[in-house]
Amino acid sequence: MSDNEEPTSYKPGEKKSSVEYLALDAEDESLNKWKMSLGLNPKDLASNPTPDDPRKIIIESMALVVEGRPDIEMKLSTDEDVKNAEKSLSTPFTIKEGAEYRMKVKFRVQHEMVSGLSFQISNQEKMFEPEEAPLGILYRGTYTVKSKFLDDDNVTHLEWEWAFDIKKDW
Repeated sequence: MSDNEEPTSYKPGEKKSSVEYLALDAEDESLNKWKMSLGLNPKDLASNPTPDDPRKIIIESMALVVEGRPDIEMKLSTDEDVKNAEKSLSTPFTIKEGAEYRMKVKFRVQHEMVSGLSFQISNQEKMFEPEEAPLGILYRGTYTVKSKFLDDDNVTHLEWEWAFDIKKDW
């Protein structure tokens, strides 16, 4: 707990699977709409492509999006994908200094709901606010990033390192 946080008496309820939550009050239309807003879609659960995968969240990819340029995407859904993404430490991709960019994450939730996932436009993709790459000779160089997807229960769903270069030109 940080110095700014106050102790709370909140106690999370009993954990249930997504299937169990879907079955609760299944005849209540407004509750069903609310469940859908949380990513509890019976169609998605029925077509879960990885039912034997124990992960609650599968981060499928993360991409650097710059208007007018092709996205630079790191696939992250398998251990092999993460290893390939970490190869960017030795072969970083380039961001032009001063370029405005966004980061986009594609993910899916499976098996049970995850509390506190901090980004949620849909339950499968998040586009972050635009940022601007630093500008000027002093900021050019290689940057190493440690990324981590964490929920309110302090569960790390994915952690990896990657790198990019800031250069004068693409």
